[in-house]
Amino acid sequence: MLITRRHGSWVVLGTLVTDVEVDRSAPLELDCGSCTLCIEACPTGALDEPGTLDSTRCLSYWTQAPGSIPEDYRGELGAQVYGCDICQDVCPWNRGIEKRREDAVPPAGTEPHVSLVEWLEAGDEELRTQYERLYFPRKDPRYLRRNALVAAGNARDAELRAAVEAYARNGDPLLREHAEWALAQLDEEAQ
Repeated sequence: MLITRRHGSWVVLGTLVTDVEVDRSAPLELDCGSCTLCIEACPTGALDEPGTLDSTRCLSYWTQAPGSIPEDYRGELGAQVYGCDICQDVCPWNRGIEKRREDAVPPAGTEPHVSLVEWLEAGDEELRTQYERLYFPRKDPRYLRRNALVAAGNARDAELRAAVEAYARNGDPLLREHAEWALAQLDEEAQ
């Protein structure tokens, strides 16, 4: 995790390729000291020691990775469809940052909450276009649907059953697997 004085840990790393010489900035001397809030708050233990992230246990990683989300982590995702950010939420370096983020005008087209039914019923091109700003493998909307199926199972809302059942009969093994898991969660809630 990168931490800055101005933005806390809400920083996205990127790469710039250029043939122009760029002056180096001094390294930040920020330190977490004895704080372990992010380690304690991580629901999957992905932060197993200060400065070390096991991405294979990170919920944010799994919402963006190709393939199946491991069953052990599906319940921990709750009703989220993308990312996690619990570590960011508890980080003391982010105190005051949230205030700036709340005051900011959100980018056009962003939405704090999504309809799981809409994600499950929307066409491929509609999802791809609406969520082009998000990373998902090969821009394949089935990964967004996979996430929505997990969230539907965790939401345990019977009104989502019909949308989930359609994927339990789907020819795509990835979506069928996640739909069957979601239906099992819905059935458990009904009992």
